[in-house]
Amino acid sequence: MAAPRTFALDLPTPHGAIRGTLPLPDRPVRLSEIVPVAVGIGGQVVAQALRRAADDGRPTTCGPACGACCRQLVPVSAPEAFAVSAALGALTPDHHTRVNARLSATAEALAAHPDLLSRLMTPAADDATAAATAHDYFALQLPCPFLEEESCSFHRFRPSICREHNVSSPPTLCGDPFANPVKPIAIPVRLSEILARAHAHLYALPAPLLLPLSLAPTWVADHPDLDRLAWPADRLLPDLIAAMQRAMAA
Repeated sequence: MAAPRTFALDLPTPHGAIRGTLPLPDRPVRLSEIVPVAVGIGGQVVAQALRRAADDGRPTTCGPACGACCRQLVPVSAPEAFAVSAALGALTPDHHTRVNARLSATAEALAAHPDLLSRLMTPAADDATAAATAHDYFALQLPCPFLEEESCSFHRFRPSICREHNVSSPPTLCGDPFANPVKPIAIPVRLSEILARAHAHLYALPAPLLLPLSLAPTWVADHPDLDRLAWPADRLLPDLIAAMQRAMAA
């Protein structure tokens, strides 16, 4: 019997290397299928940054029942959108029903703002446009469909941007991050952007796509062909790690 295939992870970061051995599937995989592995690696990068911030006297103030940030725009890559949609199947029937009701309510609320909805589903032309879109979304004060009692009910499956968002300032300031001096803890890489660029390259899209978490399941249902292709795992994962390394070295 052949030995299981593995990948030797050695990822330099500003806070030290991340090393380990990762199993590789012996079949072609879709990009969405390696999202959990990528998120796990990204989580280690985040943990390093949080430890460094704590050592510097700036511990994160984020915690349970602090859902102020859960009314901000949560941009996810297309592979994460497909992974999130698949993870909905792991919810209990009651939980799934509650989340679906909130997803529908959010979609209905956004449909009343067609200009904003169009900007949300179109790659931003520049940082200023992206910032304006994020501000306009936040102004609607739409709770994340996964938010229950001011805590994430989807914590195990939450996308990378949620894991990367941590602050050291008082939680009360997060009630309006556009007006208050919120102090985010710097994370050296944004995994959602890495995944979005990889997806755009593999599917020959004109630009990387980041879309709102609150509309992700609907988008997935309308774009099944954008998670149809599969590639050897020993190509996808090393390429993704290399892209993370380049981003942190930039």
